Amino acid sequence: MKRTRLSLPHLRTRPTVPTTRPRARIRAAVIAAVCTGLVAGLLGAVTARAQDWTSGPSMLAARSHFAMVRLPSGRILALGGSTNIDNYDNRTEVLDIGLTAWSSASPMPTAHIVAGHAVLLNTGKVLVAGGHRNSIPAAAHLYDEATDTWSATANPPSLNRHSAQMTLLPDGRVLYSAGYSGAFGGPTFASAEIYDPATNLWTATGSLATPRLGHGAVLLTTGPHAGQVLVCGGVDRVTLVDTATCERFDPNTDLWLPAPSMGGPHALFTLTPLMDGRLLAAGGQVTFATNRTTAEVFDPVSGSWTPVPNMAVPRARHTATLMPDGGVLVAGGVTASADIVGTPSVERFDPGTNTWMAVGALTTGRGNHDAVSLPGGRVLLAGGTGSSAAEKFASTEIFTPDTDGDGVLNHVDNCPTIANPGQANYDGDAQGDACDPDDDNDGVADATDNCPATPLGQAVDSLGCTPGQGLPYLQGLIAGYGLPGGTANSLNAPLNQALAILTDPNPSNDDAACGKLTAFMNQVNAKEANGQLTAAQAAELRDVAQAIWTFLGC
Repeated sequence: MKRTRLSLPHLRTRPTVPTTRPRARIRAAVIAAVCTGLVAGLLGAVTARAQDWTSGPSMLAARSHFAMVRLPSGRILALGGSTNIDNYDNRTEVLDIGLTAWSSASPMPTAHIVAGHAVLLNTGKVLVAGGHRNSIPAAAHLYDEATDTWSATANPPSLNRHSAQMTLLPDGRVLYSAGYSGAFGGPTFASAEIYDPATNLWTATGSLATPRLGHGAVLLTTGPHAGQVLVCGGVDRVTLVDTATCERFDPNTDLWLPAPSMGGPHALFTLTPLMDGRLLAAGGQVTFATNRTTAEVFDPVSGSWTPVPNMAVPRARHTATLMPDGGVLVAGGVTASADIVGTPSVERFDPGTNTWMAVGALTTGRGNHDAVSLPGGRVLLAGGTGSSAAEKFASTEIFTPDTDGDGVLNHVDNCPTIANPGQANYDGDAQGDACDPDDDNDGVADATDNCPATPLGQAVDSLGCTPGQGLPYLQGLIAGYGLPGGTANSLNAPLNQALAILTDPNPSNDDAACGKLTAFMNQVNAKEANGQLTAAQAAELRDVAQAIWTFLGC
């Protein structure tokens, strides 16, 4: 029976060698393809790592323990912190909307180490408080972007707090909670106070039951206590005792109430609100010495904490950024005690599956940095410390979740630099065909392989492609469409049956494979008619099926 070489759509041009091939040879080629795992690879889940981070413009000053705030204009304000010039710095700078360069802004009246101590108010101004030298009285200031000026609040906070937390309340006021004096053996605070932009005044409010610094503080948005602030974790600077306890602040009564404790102590960790209102607690330190990989999730509706899998890398003093797809990007942090040894590791938490996945690493390992969300799901990460507390960075890095714009996020895109929405991957390795120089992993580069999607190689596959490529290729297309399970299964069923016939060493009726292809094309036509397949998808599947049909001599 005369057969022509199987030519599949969307493949690179190859030399064609006409041939007459007995069905036994076809069957052997199919078996070879299956034995190498080609079909399994096509149907399996494939993930790959991308270089998701690119260098951004360096800041004017190398700084750590600072804050970044996205201003109403979209520009980014970096302020204060510890720099190579002074452990307490009052310099500020602004990154333009195009992310091309930083420029100097008006310096703060008082130098502040402001990690966790800066918040954008509903008025559009930025509030900064505490984190300054103990020799200076407690102070708080407001930044006005429109005039590039700073002004003092009408009265100062009651205490100069370090490692405290500022939380914006639903009514626009700000809760300023706990912290410590900043002295090595200084007291740790249980007190809290509130700033009211309407009056420009600070007032004392109820105190927490447990003094703490390096804690997390998040506004609850769901559950019976929505609108209240949950404060969790932290450590006492004097006793070095870490806590797993949590407390709730009710803005309506100015009272603190007990809340469910975490499963274990976390200090200098991240507490991140998820899109569904739950909270993710990740990493942190114990007694300023041991960094943690542990993570847990709080459900405000049930009022319970649930452990989730550990991160791959222990970290504290890191950043955690909520992404538009609902994931949390945890970046950098210190991996040894105190402020030393920054890690380049980046992990993404998927709240839908409660799992972690490594994503592209930072160019520079760093901790004590800051991160801010940018439009389009990007993240700007800047500054921090490196291999020692004295090594400070001015460099910045920008995370892009979908580099090639194909709708597949980098962390699951098998070729993140070239658009490939179908995610075709013949050999099932970590590299999609759009990026893979050897699609079938047979040691013959695609540019010279006469059959680039069967793992037989140029030397032994000199007669060209066979259904060993075509049928798995069809199944790979179906998998790439992301169809509902029932639709995909009904399309794959006749293809699986055809493969079974062609791989049977002693088939009773080879021609039955043609019947299965007919059944497949009928399924394609029906699913196009009822809208389960687009016209483009149906045409693509029919083209490939017809090529196999012709090759088999059906």
